[in-house]
Amino acid sequence: MKINFPLLETAIEIERPTIFVVEDTKVFSNLIKDFYQYGETSNQLKIFEKTQRSLLVSELMVITDILSFDMNSSSILKLIYQELAEHLNDDPEKKSNIEYYLNHIHDCLINDSIEYDLDLIMEEPEIQDVYKFFKLKVNSMQSSIFETTLEIIDLYKKLKKKKLLVLINSCSYYSQEELQELISYISLQNSPVLMIEPRRIEGVEQIVLDNDFYLTN
Repeated sequence: MKINFPLLETAIEIERPTIFVVEDTKVFSNLIKDFYQYGETSNQLKIFEKTQRSLLVSELMVITDILSFDMNSSSILKLIYQELAEHLNDDPEKKSNIEYYLNHIHDCLINDSIEYDLDLIMEEPEIQDVYKFFKLKVNSMQSSIFETTLEIIDLYKKLKKKKLLVLINSCSYYSQEELQELISYISLQNSPVLMIEPRRIEGVEQIVLDNDFYLTN
């Protein structure tokens, strides 16, 4: 995975964990804005794979505040429900059984509603609705910001439709030992993770765009 924008002479390659430091405050804030508005026609940020295929908006996962990140937000759960439903396609018999009972419940409810003196309609049930009905959610057990980050990495790895995770200004939350452990953990996952920081991080490899817009490794 690579990223590029006008201030860069060459694209930056994201290899598993990549720490990218942008020292100029205005450039940093504009870059974060571009990540949030990625895909808009006025956006100059380019994200693409080695095959030159541009990353889709739906394939990008951006987290600006780990403290407030909700593992069970409606958008995350919707993705999980969709992927679980798609996974059932690999087991037609199980999917058929679930759909049979769903339709049976639907018919019972429709028949029962006829007796109610009101013109009611009901949509056809979908398998994703079952997960929501039973309040399926991520069992988040973290007790620290570091553990929260590990759970985010695990979640990102499981979400097949997400191709790039971007963590913004997160390194300040970790001790030196935790950061080294996090980098090692991300490396083992073999998935690209970009960590964008406003200042240099001691003791780790990083790519720096300094105040003179000079890029160094």
